[in-house]
Amino acid sequence: MDNNKKARVSGTDWMRGPGDHYEVEAAIEHFDFFERSPEEFYNGALSSLSELDQYAQTGDGDSVADAMAEKTRHEAMVKFWIAASRGVPEACVALGRHIMSELTVDAPLGPQRELFEQIAERWIVMGDRSVPAAKKSRVPLKRAARTVDDLSDGDDASSAKASEDATDGVVVVPAVGDSAAGEGAQLAKRFARIVGKALPSMRADMPAVGEVSAAIVSVWPWADKVASHLESMLQVQRSVGLKKPIVQPMLFVGPPGSGKTALAEKIAAIFGVPSLVVPAGGANDSAGLGAVSRGWAGARPCGPVMAALQFDCCDPAIIVDELDKTQSPGAKNGSASGTLLGMMGNPERFQDTCLLENVNLSRMIFMATANSLKTIPEALLDRFTIFYVPRPSAEHFNVVLATAKQRYADYLGVSVNMLPALDGDEYEVLYRQFSRSDASLRDFARAYRHVLSKAVQRVEATQQVEATQRLLN
Repeated sequence: MDNNKKARVSGTDWMRGPGDHYEVEAAIEHFDFFERSPEEFYNGALSSLSELDQYAQTGDGDSVADAMAEKTRHEAMVKFWIAASRGVPEACVALGRHIMSELTVDAPLGPQRELFEQIAERWIVMGDRSVPAAKKSRVPLKRAARTVDDLSDGDDASSAKASEDATDGVVVVPAVGDSAAGEGAQLAKRFARIVGKALPSMRADMPAVGEVSAAIVSVWPWADKVASHLESMLQVQRSVGLKKPIVQPMLFVGPPGSGKTALAEKIAAIFGVPSLVVPAGGANDSAGLGAVSRGWAGARPCGPVMAALQFDCCDPAIIVDELDKTQSPGAKNGSASGTLLGMMGNPERFQDTCLLENVNLSRMIFMATANSLKTIPEALLDRFTIFYVPRPSAEHFNVVLATAKQRYADYLGVSVNMLPALDGDEYEVLYRQFSRSDASLRDFARAYRHVLSKAVQRVEATQQVEATQRLLN
């Protein structure tokens, strides 16, 4: 096998699973592709390969021409990957076949070969379900065991079986270890409602095209890239016939007050699942995410199991807030980041030190927020699709104001129409405060409540004047 072929197999960036919105956009920018729609990328790849076939018939072995041909082929494969990542079924099949063709040449890949075979199989299965029968062309593939790592960050981190039907219930807690007597017996009785019982899924039906993006952008227009990614993810899932959405782990990073936690909760609500927010900032241990081990006072299972018990479902969203402020894995008293890494590394068999039994967290949606990525372990970052969430800018003022008003009305338990409208001066005060470069949503919410109290005083004073005038008249 020549050196160029070896480099393609071991180092190419197209022999992988689906890319997310940012990865696809980065590839387009890197290669300076002129195509824009997924179909254009697919047709562009076919056109490039057609040109290569003509070159192979007429080529004279010129080294410069060979290098150009290799470059053209590589770009064609990247175009297949872009089109497949954006849901073109034919591109999925074509990409899977080309990955398999790379493996037909004897190369010293070792364990990588099985990984590439799994990736190729996944692509072909994804595309073959949607391509009309007349267009299907299968490549024989061995059936390999699927793992969480079969898919790239742009795809879901659930197993293929889970993606087939996310509505099936699963047993989160199969048993309680050493339950014959003592504390084990007490725990078995305490959690009898979920031990050994399949808990239902609360995942909503697949949202309509554009529904998720509209729900996010209407409140967080500055998070439009998150909305775009989710829509791309769902487009692929719809193309393979999924009835329920599968959501990969997501990490939202950005400055304080940019609405990251509320955004994570909203995404959970969009997909129909309840959410548990675990505050990790400043915690000297696992911050309630991990279990309190048996034998200690207040022993209890890990946070996800407690969420399954609270919400009576197998797939709540677990949102770890301020993940960057927890201690590193290996800390004396444990850490949220270390516990989360264990949960996401092997979610189907996570050892709960209170129950002394492996629990199944595979259906749960893991999300996290952070102000910075610097203190988060690389191994944990690799488990997430990472999104930057900036603070809103002045152009988003009216959306932020409407949201603040609605949330404060919800907090008071009243209709939003019962809150007084702001006059021009009050509006201008809020706008100036919001336009400061360091303004955050939390700062704005406090400012809104303060200005609203002034508006109430203004309205009451006006009413008193009007009442006095009526008496005098």
